[in-house]
Amino acid sequence: MSETAITKDRPKVVTGNQTRRAAKWCNYGTLISLILLLPLMIFWTGMSMLIYALNRHHPSSKVGDKTCTMAYRL
Repeated sequence: MSETAITKDRPKVVTGNQTRRAAKWCNYGTLISLILLLPLMIFWTGMSMLIYALNRHHPSSKVGDKTCTMAYRL
C-alpha cells in the first residue's frame, strides 16, 4: 500500500481580522488566568501562615526557635 501523491504546502496568509482575534483571545486568557490566580495566592498565604503558627508553637522550643530563624532569613 502506497501513500497518496505528495502535495506541496503553500505558506498560509494570515489576515488582519485573524490577528486581531488572536490578540483579543490572548488578552482574555491573561485576564482569566489572573482572576484564577488571585484566590490561589490567598489560599497559599493563609496555609503558610498556618504552618508557621503550628511550628512556632510546637512543644519543643528548638522547633519554634528554628522556625523563627528560618522565617527571619526568608
